[in-house]
Amino acid sequence: TAFPDRDDIKQGKVKLGLATTTAPAFANPKRVAAWEKIMQRLRGELLEQLAAAGALLIVDEAHRGKNKNAKRSKALARLAATGGGVLLLTGTPLRNHAGEAARLLGYLDSQAAVDLDKERGYTIQDVQDYLSYYMIRRTKAEVLPELPEKTRQRVDLDRLDPDVVESYHQHLIHARRCYEDAINEGAGESAARQAAQGSIELARSALGLAKVRGGAVAELVAGVVEDRECCVVFSAHHQVSDELQRQLQEAGIETAIIDGRTDQQERARLVQEFQEGRLQVLVGGINAAGESITLTRADTVVFIELDWVPAALLQAEDRIHRVGQKNACQIIHGIAKIAGENLDELMIDTLGAKLSTIGQVLGEGGDNIIAGAGIRADILRQLLKVGAATSTAVAA
Repeated sequence: TAFPDRDDIKQGKVKLGLATTTAPAFANPKRVAAWEKIMQRLRGELLEQLAAAGALLIVDEAHRGKNKNAKRSKALARLAATGGGVLLLTGTPLRNHAGEAARLLGYLDSQAAVDLDKERGYTIQDVQDYLSYYMIRRTKAEVLPELPEKTRQRVDLDRLDPDVVESYHQHLIHARRCYEDAINEGAGESAARQAAQGSIELARSALGLAKVRGGAVAELVAGVVEDRECCVVFSAHHQVSDELQRQLQEAGIETAIIDGRTDQQERARLVQEFQEGRLQVLVGGINAAGESITLTRADTVVFIELDWVPAALLQAEDRIHRVGQKNACQIIHGIAKIAGENLDELMIDTLGAKLSTIGQVLGEGGDNIIAGAGIRADILRQLLKVGAATSTAVAA
């Protein structure tokens, strides 16, 4: 019998019984080690060993422990309670609101867990007081003062494909209908927003496609290539990036895409080709290509679409604004100019407001902040017109 592949195990293609504790003797040593680690995790042995050690616990990417109901967070809480000491490492102590910092502080100090309990109630100042005692934070500007200036520019795009714009509006109408139907069936506001989320995402994709099919995005990118020799572009949806690639290639501009469909080997090859000058434009998915790659050959980034998470935009733009960059960087956001409800405008306004609030907690500017799911909820609340007055009207 062939030795199961670890990816197949993770995807549930291979069903494991806990009685299967050893790998075949003929298996590759690396696969044996991977197998044994998987089995230890399934049996809870690794957690038991760490808890028994009582040693200093160092947690990287600690912001992932903000959800108290997640298994990761429960394991972290248990290990933190052993008394060996905890060191949390993260560049993003807050993703959306002060409560997330409060959760992390609870791992460090049992009294903080009590004082910053949601049911008990606390203020932003309470969180700031604990952070000032426990947090050692160095910003990008402090660590890399030699980096050149980074500026942002908004470009309004009014040449939109009319057929796709119509589809965009229809998706919004359907989203409101889904929301209202859920409310009428007795669902709470959160569940009703979730019912509308699928149509909202379709509307977001349609708005991005309308911008590209209008032709102005390709002209903008081509202008950057003519002036700066290359350009990095970010989008959120496959059909948007595919359409832009088609237009640019028809114009004779060498273009490639890195997104969730790109495997690691191909991803590395495309990055190398871009850095070495064999590609003029690299179109990346905001999340798939927004981390762990260096694209410093370019000094201009164009965002066709926005993202629910401001940090995803910040991390993506920093693919060009990092060690090795010699030129001032320009970040361009292409914003749809459209009559009626404009999802682009709503996202800009809401993201900006959230960043300001989180910045107040950390005492720093928005470039070092990550926001998350709560921002999506706020945007949906506005888009679905779920203000106090509207909620009353629906109830009536």
